[in-house]
Amino acid sequence: MWRIAAVLPTLLLALFVSACGGDTPTTPSTTGGSASSTTGTLAISTTASAGWSTIDVMVDGARIGTLTQYLSNDTPASCAPNNARVAATVRAGASHTFFARSDKGTTWNGTTTVSAGGCVEQRLNCGPSGACGSTVPMPVPNPIPAPAPAPSPSVPLPQATCSTNSNGATTWMIRNDTGYTLQVDFTGAAAYTITLASGVSQTYNFAPGRYTENAHVVGVTGIVPWSGQQTILSGQACGQRYYLQ
Repeated sequence: MWRIAAVLPTLLLALFVSACGGDTPTTPSTTGGSASSTTGTLAISTTASAGWSTIDVMVDGARIGTLTQYLSNDTPASCAPNNARVAATVRAGASHTFFARSDKGTTWNGTTTVSAGGCVEQRLNCGPSGACGSTVPMPVPNPIPAPAPAPSPSVPLPQATCSTNSNGATTWMIRNDTGYTLQVDFTGAAAYTITLASGVSQTYNFAPGRYTENAHVVGVTGIVPWSGQQTILSGQACGQRYYLQ
């Protein structure tokens, strides 16, 4: 997990799923997975109980494993690999293709997407009888939404470095090196909301006093925010540099 870090500058300068063959539809379902901001897990399994001995599975053109067992229809969705399920780590939010072929010649193919940190299990079906070769397709249910991740805890904010301002003004400098847009909220002696693009430094005039400071990147999940208190005296110049560690 990313977390915002602060370095104090010295004197402030420093499914839609397509079934091949017509009789081999697939059923997607989703569940929670390991926390990640860029990847998810795509699993392939089958509920087909007859008409095959092995099923080779490929995702995005790469072979990820072979199925030798099948799951019952009431097996909960999961991305844990075993003899009846193979899995691959894939890029979140992108469209991924899968292809499977049994040793008897039955094929399946389709496309799906996986959310960041999520799990999608794609089940290969062979009709109500469970035997490959059935001509009655099974319906494709709507995916089950993945549970929302728990909120991340806040990280204590170190005291800012301050020095006497040569021009007598009371100022606060912020440097954003997070790689994302940064928002910093100050409440206390006065209220300020500062939004700053990455790679930008900006100095602001402040009213002297004690402030509660909260900082977070904008539009990105999984990055722990800063929270703490700061004091700036009249005629001081204080500053803070934000980056990710």
